Amino acid sequence: MALSKREFPATSARRLAKRRAACEHLGMTKNAFPLLPAPGGGYKLHVFGEEVTVHLDRAQTGGRTALWTEITPPGVGPSPHYQQNEDELFLVQEGSVALLYDEKWHEVAPGAVVFMPKPSVHPFKDTGEVPSRMLVQGILAGFERFFARCAEEFPGRVNPACSGSARLLRSRAFIS
Repeated sequence: MALSKREFPATSARRLAKRRAACEHLGMTKNAFPLLPAPGGGYKLHVFGEEVTVHLDRAQTGGRTALWTEITPPGVGPSPHYQQNEDELFLVQEGSVALLYDEKWHEVAPGAVVFMPKPSVHPFKDTGEVPSRMLVQGILAGFERFFARCAEEFPGRVNPACSGSARLLRSRAFIS
């Protein structure tokens, strides 16, 4: 059954222009296409003592989302941090992970999903004896660029001085 134009509310050119500007400000483009990356595809970064494999990034998704896998060695994890623009979903796939929120450490078992809305402070750490693996989705995309910049500026360092990574976050230099 075809719908007539009268069945949809009219959208003014001004409203569309505002939406487009908001999307562009956040790095989103209206052009996003279905993707089927090859298994094992993406690119690897070594940052904060972790191996990060970026499966989907901002360029591929039009800024809508990013998806990466983090492999974290035992006893390692990022310092307390938060994102200003991105919500994050964590799916623990392997190992023992603890996340800090509400001022308490919470053990997260494999198969569990954790949602961290912006600007929740959320360090995590591998609490086991083997590396942990998490699939992480950033909604909106952009934080994967922070990983790339930190990998360049702090090579081989497990936990760089907070001032250095905080400087990058403040500058937002990692967002094009």
